[in-house]
Amino acid sequence: MSNDAATTKTHFNPNEIEEVTESLADDQGARAGAVWVNPFTHQVLQSESEYEHSKLRHYFTDRDEAISAWGGFANDPKVISKVGVILRKVEAHFGSKIQEYFFLDTKTYLAVVLHNSNHAGVAWIHRGQINTREEIKGSFLSESMGKTFYVTTLPAVSKPRVVLKETEAPAHKTCLQCGSPVPPSRGCEWCPEEV
Repeated sequence: MSNDAATTKTHFNPNEIEEVTESLADDQGARAGAVWVNPFTHQVLQSESEYEHSKLRHYFTDRDEAISAWGGFANDPKVISKVGVILRKVEAHFGSKIQEYFFLDTKTYLAVVLHNSNHAGVAWIHRGQINTREEIKGSFLSESMGKTFYVTTLPAVSKPRVVLKETEAPAHKTCLQCGSPVPPSRGCEWCPEEV
């Protein structure tokens, strides 16, 4: 089973997030760029072939750059602003600043890593919510596949405005006997069959 968060379809049916494991990463400081890692220990690998379950993570130190590269919010300022508010709550709750962000090639989530979490995610940003293992202000309890975590919902991403073109109503003819509208392919339903 992978140590990485899976996509979450809705906040009522979330899939699991990272397993709770002890990070054995021995590198210090923030990671940047594409890095192969062992998803269970968070250790950096030299190549994909070094470990059969290796994952290529794309790391960023800047929140806006990470969100833009991840692409989950179509650069919607309303949603990105709400993410910033929630991430400040995450920092306050855990008593540590955010060090880095990462996502996998699938781009199903954007993980948030704190200075004191040793490269392990503490929050997972999905398109409609942010998941954490611990309750933060404004989150609610959720369970999935026997795991308990907390969900903070995000506003929906604004979609481009759709302009509907008005189409003409289907043609109707009028019954000569009673004046009722009659579909072009059928006779009048209101008049008796024999006139």
